[in-house]
Amino acid sequence: MSPETREDPLFYGTISMERKNVPKLLSGSKILSELELLMERDQALDTPLTGPEDTLKFFDKIFPELVESNSVGRLTKNSFNTWKSGQNEVVVEVDEEPLKNLIGAKDIYVGGPASLFSATIQVHLNDCF
Repeated sequence: MSPETREDPLFYGTISMERKNVPKLLSGSKILSELELLMERDQALDTPLTGPEDTLKFFDKIFPELVESNSVGRLTKNSFNTWKSGQNEVVVEVDEEPLKNLIGAKDIYVGGPASLFSATIQVHLNDCF
């Protein structure tokens, strides 16, 4: 190990693996298809979505510190039960310079009060300008 890498607090060492242990990555298609299905059925997203199991295991092997610090793949619908009425601040602002190239984009609001306000603003966006 070179002296430069020893001093880097973000360096967690190196790993190597055989090609057969690398899953085919599908650009989030599992999660996107689950979101699409919820939208088609007009259902709320009420639990964290996770990618395929082999992708989660691969991610854990490559980025164990991120998996640990963000509870990747271990969150459940009860993971966010710490919300208490009146103890959460929500800031909602209109984006003054929204992206213009959102052809085919869909709006998905995730969360509690923030998603409610965001959806309301989206519906009344023309009234703001």
